[in-house]
Amino acid sequence: MMSLGNTPISFVYHGNEVVYPNPIKDGLILWYDFAGMKNDSVNKDIAKDLSGMNNNGTLQNFIYTNESGYENGLKFDNIDDEISTDVFLGKSFTLNLTLEMDFSENVQFFTEFDMQAFYIRKNYNDLHCSVYTDVQVSGTSGKNALFYKMQHDNKNKVVVTMVVDDSNKTVSLYGNGEKLSTTDTQISVKEVSLRKLGRWSPSGDNFTGKILSTQAYNRALSDQEIIHNYELEKESGGL
Repeated sequence: MMSLGNTPISFVYHGNEVVYPNPIKDGLILWYDFAGMKNDSVNKDIAKDLSGMNNNGTLQNFIYTNESGYENGLKFDNIDDEISTDVFLGKSFTLNLTLEMDFSENVQFFTEFDMQAFYIRKNYNDLHCSVYTDVQVSGTSGKNALFYKMQHDNKNKVVVTMVVDDSNKTVSLYGNGEKLSTTDTQISVKEVSLRKLGRWSPSGDNFTGKILSTQAYNRALSDQEIIHNYELEKESGGL
């Protein structure tokens, strides 16, 4: 169950495929949505992949209370909660996360890949990511930083997007459909897989807040496609 504006809506299926509401489908290999899950659901430990690619995830270490579990999204406790998965992304990919932020922790990692130098995180007021070439990308600094603006505007829901484009040798960060920063990767990025959501094992600075939905693509989405997905999440997630 989702909501469009103030009106609840349900996913519409054709067979096993979701046909409405739809993110961009070309290259979509993972799609989790947590709006309709409950702590007493029989399948609460499974993150069901709606992409049709059977990339289900497994919820690990959740205690399924108000502090850790389902509450209009999946709530992480910044201790050991994580979604484990194993999804091959390749050299070019797009990862889209719709989050409800808890700003109590300055550094929070959102993802873990099979290479330690890959991640996305909240770094104080900035959105930040890294790729194995040791290229690090930050959104913007100071009063223009993404999370600073959110707190200033009394908002706590956001869509963050990381795009690695091997053909153009770039890595880019987006916040709410807007490109915040892009930089050269300098050399070809190696093939990677997504392993965890909500946690980065080398660090204790894990995610505090809720993941509302996640999409992963095995290609670099265009600016227009990223905006399309943001507009969908904006309506369905009440951003």
